[in-house]
Amino acid sequence: AKIQLFIPDWDDNTESDLSHYEYSSFNPGSQGKDEMVLYSSEFVYTGSWLPGEGTYGYTVRAVDTSGNKSEWAFGGESLEESCQITYGIETPEQTGYNENNGDPYATPRNPNELSCTGDVTSINGISVHWTDVSEGDDHVKYQRQYKVGSGSWSGNEIYINPYTNYRTFGSYEGVVIGSHVRAWKDTDDDNIIDTNEIVSDWSNECYITLDQTAPIVNITSPDNIEVLSGYMDIVGSVTDNIKLSHYNMSLYPAGTDLSDGNTHSSERLTDDCWCSGTVYLTEDFDGNLCTAWDTTQYADGDYQIRLAARDSAGNRDISDPFSGNTSSVHVITIVIDNDSDDDGIPNNIDMCENTVDDVLLGELGTNRWAWYGLLWNTHSPAQNGKLKGKAKGPDFTVDMNDVHGCSCIQILDWLQANDPEEYGDMLGLYKYGCTKGIIEDFMELTAE
Repeated sequence: AKIQLFIPDWDDNTESDLSHYEYSSFNPGSQGKDEMVLYSSEFVYTGSWLPGEGTYGYTVRAVDTSGNKSEWAFGGESLEESCQITYGIETPEQTGYNENNGDPYATPRNPNELSCTGDVTSINGISVHWTDVSEGDDHVKYQRQYKVGSGSWSGNEIYINPYTNYRTFGSYEGVVIGSHVRAWKDTDDDNIIDTNEIVSDWSNECYITLDQTAPIVNITSPDNIEVLSGYMDIVGSVTDNIKLSHYNMSLYPAGTDLSDGNTHSSERLTDDCWCSGTVYLTEDFDGNLCTAWDTTQYADGDYQIRLAARDSAGNRDISDPFSGNTSSVHVITIVIDNDSDDDGIPNNIDMCENTVDDVLLGELGTNRWAWYGLLWNTHSPAQNGKLKGKAKGPDFTVDMNDVHGCSCIQILDWLQANDPEEYGDMLGLYKYGCTKGIIEDFMELTAE
């Protein structure tokens, strides 16, 4: 950034008949030659002149004692055909933003907290930072301009340090604010860029957006307190006004206090990868948060589903986690019931819904079977008519899995409905219970 004079130098001509050198220089915009006679291989300058901003050039040629002259170095007929040097101030580079952390001054922090390429912040007070190109010259200052949205560059902020004070966004939440800066040598220290003062190019452009609005989430299906079984889709929406950071969904046991909206990670039954489609996604979403969730992997009972989101500015509203569509957290309670009739067979493979105790027309007969008390029961001849509390008769045991969750009465009803000609008259079975043969017929006809 300091304007310093560079002294041209060149290799010596070692020929024995060298007389002198001819030197020619070119000023910005000038195509003429300023010839000098020099007797050493270095331009010796003793004045006080300093160059202005721009590109300068020089060239030399050797002259022998007979007056013969060499070609000009680099061609030497114009500025473009000379050895060139450009005088001026280096262009600063904006490096990013720091947020107002309560310090009275926006002193530099390295690295910057926010990048230069379109970050968002929830803090309405940021400082723009750029590289220092002053090289210790107190006359070097910086001019900064800003741009609102797609508008034009405006403003004339003057700084002596390579950063601004904390700047607010005013009323421009959600609007992209741009910044660029340039350096100049304020020779007369009047904070005005005069036409004769050296000015750098404008820096790279930086952009940032104020975002103080939290994302909104909503679980639309299942409903709160809905009873679920088998494979279920979980449907909902996640929206944000500018840019999401992520959203995720977790499952918790009943009784976990989620009223504060926080994660309570030590109590959740799943991690953030619990359900496909909910792992730190960053786009607004409306649809299946989870497809075909297998509820049979969990014991029957009450659970809580928690959907939560945070945006890229760190905003998260946890004020109303149980209402849905009002804050960044939504919690619902569900009831998993995959064995609604408590027969030990999950609903999704239970052929007979709502299995209840068999009510026979008579008493359970010998070597007959009926379902009650959550057991298959039978009488055998060796028991002297006493009820045996497990499903074992002569060389035969009934397993509820083998009969697909059906009781004796349900087996008889199914056989009559599916083959009335073969199983039309079964009054004795309805009266005294199912025989081994009837149960085996049902198992054979319903085998996969």
